[in-house]
Amino acid sequence: PTLSAGGNHTCAVTASAGLKCWGSNGSGKLGDNTLTDRKAAVQVSGLTANVVAVGAGNIHTCALLSTGEARCWGGNGEGQLGTGDNLGSKIPQTVSTLGTGALALAVGRDHSCAIATGGVVKCWGVNDHGQLGDGTTNSSSAPLTVSLPRAAVAIACGSSHSCALLDDASISCWGANDAGQLGDGAAGHSTNV
Repeated sequence: PTLSAGGNHTCAVTASAGLKCWGSNGSGKLGDNTLTDRKAAVQVSGLTANVVAVGAGNIHTCALLSTGEARCWGGNGEGQLGTGDNLGSKIPQTVSTLGTGALALAVGRDHSCAIATGGVVKCWGVNDHGQLGDGTTNSSSAPLTVSLPRAAVAIACGSSHSCALLDDASISCWGANDAGQLGDGAAGHSTNV
């Protein structure tokens, strides 16, 4: 998506493929190297071109570049930035281990997922309901590979669950399921696909 609204902030890809954000700037989620709330759009540091998608979470924001690189910024107490550590950042940081192979990006409340080369899905951040799809409820500061039966062609993240559209038009979902958001007809959360 080229427009995304998260936890009291919004970001949009500009006509020149740059990225601007506005709203609450707690944890530095606007990416302008400050913690100052903004009532008007401000330029995200270092992202003046090549942005193809943006996702706004609760306290973090991520962008996908045309080069296939994913960058995230803001709060990182549970690994939301995917940088392999828990250090927050007021400017975009490269998501570790994805390299330049990201094809799509989705951001939930406190976790994110990307489709990498070959339709492989990788997720990182908060995992309290299994939304990272690795079979555990352990949060991760680095992208984890989701075991899917087929290649993914689209990805979406909800508050605490994730879903992938696969190349045979089937859908796999994992994570929180207290309201039936996994669509599997079952009750209870799922840490596996």
